[in-house]
Amino acid sequence: MWLILFFMGGTAALSQETKTDTLWIESTPVEIRQSNYGTNAGDIVFLNVHENESTSVKAAEQYLEGKEGKLLRVHQSGKRFLSFRLKTTTFQFDPNRIFSEKGREATLKGNNKTYLPVVEKKVEEFAEQLLSNISDAKVIVALHNNTDGGPLTIKTFPVKHRYVNPAMDADDFVLTTEKSIFDQLKKKKINVVLETSANTVDDGSLSIYCSKKKIPYINIEAQQGHQSQQVKMMNALSDILKQYTN
Repeated sequence: MWLILFFMGGTAALSQETKTDTLWIESTPVEIRQSNYGTNAGDIVFLNVHENESTSVKAAEQYLEGKEGKLLRVHQSGKRFLSFRLKTTTFQFDPNRIFSEKGREATLKGNNKTYLPVVEKKVEEFAEQLLSNISDAKVIVALHNNTDGGPLTIKTFPVKHRYVNPAMDADDFVLTTEKSIFDQLKKKKINVVLETSANTVDDGSLSIYCSKKKIPYINIEAQQGHQSQQVKMMNALSDILKQYTN
């Protein structure tokens, strides 16, 4: 069922439509909460796969008011990992490591006592269902949060593939697979990383998938609690994102 809300801005009204779908991993449900903003929402997809990274969702909701875009949130237990039962055993995995066979195998082996090929296939089926929700996107904006001071900051990445604004917190940065987006954000003095095949390995993340499929990918990363900083980075991307809707 859709809930339709209307936001008035200037002389035009942009609608927001919200619904919840249920995906299944064997007999375990995972909710996909979808909010559509504007009339061409599917062109730009904002995706949150780690439910505990809640600041990123609040920032996206604030940014998207009166704009165009689709916000997707993976919901199960409020935790970073998703879990499901297969017969009598519970398995868990990182939902941002499921978009390649190598990534699925690694996250399952790293987070469970037992690894079975049939379990990897169940996670692959879930990944395909999730990807079907973003198949028409012209650009994908991943929403993530990190912790203060590491282990992930912009300084984690090779110097030649990053631009650092000393005035910004090192925990707050944008990662993209597109050189043009990297260059534009650098001009705006936004912390930014360019991910390429030369500086990454296949860990099953969404960025790797998008690179292979030639889908423009942006990850807006900020320290948990840095909502205003995350919105600021989104605002810096606003005119760039419009380039993918024309």
